Amino acid sequence: MDRRTLLASAGAVGVAGIAGCLDDLTEHEASAYGVREATAADAGYEPSGVDAVVIEEPVGIGPLRETVVATNYVVEYEKTVSVPVLGERRAGVFVTFATPQVSVFGREFNPVADMDTEELVELVQDSYDGLEGITHDEDDEVEVLGETAVRSRFEAEATFDGTSVDVDVHVTEAVATDDDLVVTVGVYPNALRSQEERHTLAMMGGVDPDAASTADANGTGSGDDDGDDDGGDGSDGDDDGSDESDGSDGDDGNNDGDGDDGLLP
Repeated sequence: MDRRTLLASAGAVGVAGIAGCLDDLTEHEASAYGVREATAADAGYEPSGVDAVVIEEPVGIGPLRETVVATNYVVEYEKTVSVPVLGERRAGVFVTFATPQVSVFGREFNPVADMDTEELVELVQDSYDGLEGITHDEDDEVEVLGETAVRSRFEAEATFDGTSVDVDVHVTEAVATDDDLVVTVGVYPNALRSQEERHTLAMMGGVDPDAASTADANGTGSGDDDGDDDGGDGSDGDDDGSDESDGSDGDDGNNDGDGDDGLLP
């Protein structure tokens, strides 16, 4: 299972909520949201890819069925940090997830809009093999896209090269733009909290729709995941395969043994 599953899982949930409101509402596409280049550079993050996940789901009752298509986007950043025992690894991860709003007569049909961070972190856990024991640590607020959002910190254990490493997982509730719902996720080794938490918060504050093109140009490139309606099990092509398979996602060539490019497989 790969990181893009987060999009596919949440996207499939959103598409399922559209049933009964078809008409001309069968295709929806979000925008991609990156992080301002200067902010990412100051935090030590580099873009690793912009990917579209297309979810197609038949909805309706009996013969009255339509296929709803939702295009969601994930923009991913990574950084190399020193992990206790393991040494230098690309173990800092920051992700923005954007899914389209589906509003009819003022009612929002994408359930991501109403998910709290406890529900969202379950999607994160479902999306990463080896991420276990997630427990809530604290809640706070952070500004994302000019809006105040609830930001929760969770503690978890991630398995890396057979070694269990404690990590912090930060998740924000969805922020609504004119057309989209945007969620941010940040993960880093718990031992580095004193320096990496502020970097994660800075990345959240630096989210900008105009920065996605820069992330795409500097990262591994964009690819369409044909997520279908199964939440994306990794059999849909996993974009261009450059994220998880061989560590060729922009690593500097050191520590070639860290081919999974991070704490989260």
